[in-house]
Amino acid sequence: MDEKEFNELKEKVVKLEKKRSFNLWLQFFIFPLILAGMGYYFQHAVKQSERRMEQLKISQTIVNQVFNDTIVERTVIYRNILDEILENDALAKKIQKSIDKHLKNKAITGTPEEAKKINNAINTFTSDDTSLKENFEQSEVIQQKVSKYDKAIAKEYEAFTFLVNGELSKAEQAFKEVEQIYPSFHEAYGIWKYLEKSTPQNPTETQIKAIQNYIGINMSWKAPKDLLPRLTQ
Repeated sequence: MDEKEFNELKEKVVKLEKKRSFNLWLQFFIFPLILAGMGYYFQHAVKQSERRMEQLKISQTIVNQVFNDTIVERTVIYRNILDEILENDALAKKIQKSIDKHLKNKAITGTPEEAKKINNAINTFTSDDTSLKENFEQSEVIQQKVSKYDKAIAKEYEAFTFLVNGELSKAEQAFKEVEQIYPSFHEAYGIWKYLEKSTPQNPTETQIKAIQNYIGINMSWKAPKDLLPRLTQ
């Protein structure tokens, strides 16, 4: 082997050594880093998927609770804290809009007393700049119902005050007016008809007391709590 052939062979050996070194580098350093990166990526993707599933489960629980809940105050509170419960702002806003429509429809289709209860919950548990509060304030139907309830409750209190004071004729007229303002409001109709039928023209103190006792015991559903005990004294 001459010198030229020897140098060529030497160069080939050097190249093979470099290639081997590079392969070792890939095997012991690069590939593990790639595998670690892929593992992190898949682990992160799995965690993200798990978090999304958890958020969807929370959303479903909230929606089920809201649309089946009879405690309107709790519904309004849920609506207001959705941004804190859910990480997805877009999802939280969509659920809030659904709750807003649900509450508004419930107030419009329900009784004046129900509309008043929902309106009170919104005024108590939401800030002044919420769209829900603004929608309720701008709804003529809801505000008419709220006004009807307020008038009925005020007149009912007046009627019970007359009854407690033994002014049976005035009480009868006031309960009649309650029924005219808000038909079937509490016990107003029944008390009006009972007084109309049972009140003598000039009732004695004993007769007045008997009528008061009967109403206090048998017709006192949702009567004013501060006046009710005085009917049965």
